[in-house]
Amino acid sequence: MADHQHENWPAVARRSAYTQTYATADKTHANMTSAAMPAGGTGAAAGGWDTAGNRDQAIAEFAALRNDVIDLKQLVNALIDDLQVLGLVG
Repeated sequence: MADHQHENWPAVARRSAYTQTYATADKTHANMTSAAMPAGGTGAAAGGWDTAGNRDQAIAEFAALRNDVIDLKQLVNALIDDLQVLGLVG
């Protein structure tokens, strides 16, 4: 006796609707642009985070991390769009 449960899955699955308020979609999953930050804290003894160079690096890495999150959001939107076209999600 063959297992035919997979044939009925779309008919019995409850599809929840996705609300996409961020509408930009992109199917290119880019490489990370942010890098690991060096350990640190405040003061020279804790890694030198009191220097302008380290603060500038932190600001640059924050901006790169934001770009990485935007790229991921665009990829997720593209996946949702494709799944909606296939009728797999609402």
